[in-house]
Amino acid sequence: MINLHTKIGRGRHRICYQHPQDNTKCIKVLYNPEDGGKKEVRRELGYYRKRARQIEHSRAVPDFHGTVKTAHGEGYVFDLVRDYDGSVSKTLGHYIENNALSAREIDRLLYELRNDLIAHNIATMNLKEYNILYRKLSENDGYLVVIDNIGESEFVPVASLFSFLHRRKVDRIIGRFMQSLESKLVSEPG
Repeated sequence: MINLHTKIGRGRHRICYQHPQDNTKCIKVLYNPEDGGKKEVRRELGYYRKRARQIEHSRAVPDFHGTVKTAHGEGYVFDLVRDYDGSVSKTLGHYIENNALSAREIDRLLYELRNDLIAHNIATMNLKEYNILYRKLSENDGYLVVIDNIGESEFVPVASLFSFLHRRKVDRIIGRFMQSLESKLVSEPG
């Protein structure tokens, strides 16, 4: 049984801890199972198993490494997203709140994310500023990583079967996300 100490973040259903025995991994533990948490975890883990090969080759989604027993219940082990300097990557929301990325940079990053999701046929249910990390490769370069809401909610996921439908779905999700950010972004002059 693993004792968890270093909390990294908290979502609607899970708390994320740094893995105490492997600093390249994190462990997510369900804390809100009744409010849809169990269903979300089941759906996401099923998707990870089904799409393991695509996810392994994508930089837009961290790899899943199985389950472990923790003092807080069953834990789900994922890659821990870190920046070039070794620090844990921060959310896109952090960079938006601090005006550390311009609207133009975010547009470019979202376009790259879109291309990665399409190229590897990976679905995400929706995007929020707090479920996307900005992984810095250097002081002035990086890319986006989706850390939550991976997968599909449809009973028959038709969009995953046809590339043109998958592309349209990803475009729709990215478009909605960009619209939700419009009022929060600082525009660059000219």
